[in-house]
Amino acid sequence: MCEVVLELPYPPTVNHYWKHTRNGIHYVTKQGKAYQSAVGFLAKNTKKFTGKVALNVEIYPPDNRKRDIDNIFKALFDSLTYAG
Repeated sequence: MCEVVLELPYPPTVNHYWKHTRNGIHYVTKQGKAYQSAVGFLAKNTKKFTGKVALNVEIYPPDNRKRDIDNIFKALFDSLTYAG
């Protein structure tokens, strides 16, 4: 078993990560792409996984506002996938 520990920035909300056009085309926003780039940079020298992966996520919100915790994981997982 191999363990990789990454300390990543707090992800943007789903509403700031994706937008869609009137034609129904979904795209990643500039803020979303910046987050993907940050995750990619921080993960670039880590071991690449080829099999099953277990994640342990500790969340430290930047302020005391109420948040929907599900929104954190979509941007996080997509960015980790994008990073390879």
